Amino acid sequence: MLIKRIVFLAFACLFINLSCYCQTDKAYVHRYDTLLMTRFFVSQKYTSFVFRYLNEQATLRYRPNSKLAMGVGGTYGPITLNLGYGFDFINPNDNDRKGKTKGIDLQAHLYFSKLIIDLMGQFYNGFYLSDQQNQTSDGKYYQRPDISLRVIGVNGQYVLNNKRFSYRSALFNSDWQKKSAGSLLAGAEILGGQGGADSTLMPGSSQNQVNDQSLKLKFFQLGPNLGYTYTLVIYKRFYLTGAVAASLVYEFNNFNDENGSERLNGISSNTFLRAFTGYNGERWAGGLSWIQSYVNIATSNDRIRADMNSGKLNFSIVYRLFIPTSKIKRQLPKALISDS
Repeated sequence: MLIKRIVFLAFACLFINLSCYCQTDKAYVHRYDTLLMTRFFVSQKYTSFVFRYLNEQATLRYRPNSKLAMGVGGTYGPITLNLGYGFDFINPNDNDRKGKTKGIDLQAHLYFSKLIIDLMGQFYNGFYLSDQQNQTSDGKYYQRPDISLRVIGVNGQYVLNNKRFSYRSALFNSDWQKKSAGSLLAGAEILGGQGGADSTLMPGSSQNQVNDQSLKLKFFQLGPNLGYTYTLVIYKRFYLTGAVAASLVYEFNNFNDENGSERLNGISSNTFLRAFTGYNGERWAGGLSWIQSYVNIATSNDRIRADMNSGKLNFSIVYRLFIPTSKIKRQLPKALISDS
């Protein structure tokens, strides 16, 4: 049922966006309506489950053993499809050093002309402590197959200056940002999940410092966000794009440790960052993109704070294929046909 709702939301936003697809200032943004963007990409998704023990001044950053993905994709008009896989020849077998992670990471980032939608569905079992101080002499990390994390969320933002600013130019290279421009961003996010461990989070040598035999937490967040983004165009074809957004959310959390279960309701804040750089030529394009979210999870325990950080680093090379305009005019609705 949840997957059906996410798919419905994505398609609803797509059709809403089609009616205003060509309403841009052509002095600032050029759309390649008659071209198919084909791409090769390499992508790394990552997540960290962070526990901060305030009294002991200790920070435990647990990560899943995730893989580097490689694949191909395409963009045509407002539609983008990328297919990637974590091939063995680009991923060394780190199961002995970092442990084995079972799970699915369904991060999806949809960029329309006026609307940005970030979908998250993360389901992980098995983490390792990314702290070299707790590595063994043979390079093995402290492994925790019992730590789990389940997160589902949607973050949406409206691009106020959508006539002169294009996110799609930086991420998909399906537009060309001809002049530097920026825009305010306004939207909302909803996020929920649960995570924890069946035994103490501290490595064996440090367990005497704390007394948490197990830790479980459930959280639900809802609230508005506000941000700003800007693209600096250099020599017409090179670009640097940055964006920052902050959310003020109301939380409904349930925290369970050795002292029992406690509920906490209150206000917290999250942060979302994006950065892009690359080249946008007439036929060839490509670049680097980085997306990072910081989620604060408040607890009623004055010793422990929990955070969840997730993101994606992507490198892509794009080549534009020409499609005859006559065929496009017969196949696409008028809202998708540009006059330029």
